Amino acid sequence: MLAAQGNYWGTKKDIGPNRSSKGTPQIDIVFEITHIAGNGEWNPIATFNRTVRIYLSDKAWEQSVKKLESLQFNGDFDHPDITSDGLELTCEHETYNGKQQERWELVSWSGSKERTPPDKATLMKLNARYKVATAASKVPASKPSAPPTRADDPLADYDDDGSGTPPSDDDIPF
Repeated sequence: MLAAQGNYWGTKKDIGPNRSSKGTPQIDIVFEITHIAGNGEWNPIATFNRTVRIYLSDKAWEQSVKKLESLQFNGDFDHPDITSDGLELTCEHETYNGKQQERWELVSWSGSKERTPPDKATLMKLNARYKVATAASKVPASKPSAPPTRADDPLADYDDDGSGTPPSDDDIPF
């Protein structure tokens, strides 16, 4: 079953050199997907693994180097590794050989050419327009937080009998 298209949070599970079916050298990075972006926050999901492939052909080399640098690649293709405590990834659907499949990619890797930004007034107008257009579907700005612990539970103070349930109205003395 295909994962829904969108932005996800994943942590590196495995990394290694590989070859595509056409013989192109590549680095495969397996991520454990733990959250999906929605309504401006990271929402936990049942975990699953997906692979991001960084192709190392002459044609892809320049962009692949930028991707690897953004991951803090150790520079060793025999024993590759990256430094990351989690990354934002995107899943898109594409058709390959007549079959629908997922394509996973890094969200932020600085892979664009040098930019010439618009003037300040245009940027302000674009910011306002975008904010209105995306108010309900805003992607979280930070990585997901850890699930709350018992100490963070506001009802933990009321759990005098250790049952894990809040007190009933009859238990409240006022």
